[in-house]
Amino acid sequence: MTTELVTQIVILATALVGLYKAATFHREKAVTTNGEPSKAKKNESTFSALFDLVGVLLFMLAFPAFIWAFSWITSNMASSSSSKQEYKIAIPFTVNSESTASELMYASALKIPNTISCGESLTKVVTHSLANKEYRVAILAASAIPNTITRGEQLERIVDEINKIQINSSKNAPNKALQPTYKSGG
Repeated sequence: MTTELVTQIVILATALVGLYKAATFHREKAVTTNGEPSKAKKNESTFSALFDLVGVLLFMLAFPAFIWAFSWITSNMASSSSSKQEYKIAIPFTVNSESTASELMYASALKIPNTISCGESLTKVVTHSLANKEYRVAILAASAIPNTITRGEQLERIVDEINKIQINSSKNAPNKALQPTYKSGG
């Protein structure tokens, strides 16, 4: 907003200077020989006046063009300098009579218009979904969090929770590689 205001003020100042130069623009009078203006000097002064007028117009347009180019370059550099592109998971989600509490929480949190409140509510959905082992809803909720730092933290939390469950289940399961196998038949 401030950059746009400064740009508009500079363009206005440049236009005012250009208008002043155009208003005070004076053509040189043609040199006369023997009381008559010479045709060569008349043509030269016409071209000279035309080039002077073009110079004034170019002066008026040069600074706004440079400012526009600078604004365009800086705005595009900021958007292209981001290291990662934003990818959102787009899975159709409908609420029905068989929806779980986590799914209902997720659907309602997505509808919150305030981004801060939406992010906080989605974090609550992640917590509730993890507690109920609804990992799909937890991933959807974490992926929809607007704040990238909080989104990353919640996704890491889900990975850690799933990893912890996988490690515990592999410790409790008998190791099939160490058990002998018997073939029937014979």
